[in-house]
Amino acid sequence: MELDEQLEAGQSERVEKDRRESSERQEKHAEETEGSDHHGNPAANRAQGVCYPEKCRSVQARKKHKEKTLRDNPDVLYADYIQLNGKIIKNNFIFHTTMINAWKLTICEEYKHVFKEGIGRGGRLTICEDEMLDTDNPILTITYYTKGTFLLQGNEASLNSFEEIFPLLKARVEKERDETHVNCTDSEEEGPVTTFTI
Repeated sequence: MELDEQLEAGQSERVEKDRRESSERQEKHAEETEGSDHHGNPAANRAQGVCYPEKCRSVQARKKHKEKTLRDNPDVLYADYIQLNGKIIKNNFIFHTTMINAWKLTICEEYKHVFKEGIGRGGRLTICEDEMLDTDNPILTITYYTKGTFLLQGNEASLNSFEEIFPLLKARVEKERDETHVNCTDSEEEGPVTTFTI
């Protein structure tokens, strides 16, 4: 019995050590990418990883924290990282928005070859290399959900390319939002004024 308890304790220690090391690697990666990118743009335009508080140990707690972080920071690009062969790489991007249609339109305007399809609670934009729309070998796959979450998947080069244009896409979305707001306000103000005398 003592041997089993020692093995379990050893496994728990290894799991905790692996979790700490992974967290330290992610923090180190975040520190290395601070400052500016190779174009001299501020790091604020770069995707960031979600930082989890110490109390978020379970998968469910981490998921809830991530969802709250995304909702509290709309239109901010976050990256999920994985460790592969001792190297930390981007696995996907995720962001939350209240402007789903504006983002869909902006992405479709930016990329020439997009295959669009509906899915259960949202849709998918598959960015293809050419007009043949080869969805088996996409450049990027962008899944969006009706609650406002966008998930982008692709190889690291494709993700890096999207990350570079994200600030421009975001500016176009914000411009559309502002123009829509101005148009609504203008039409309300310019409507006929009817007065009644009683």
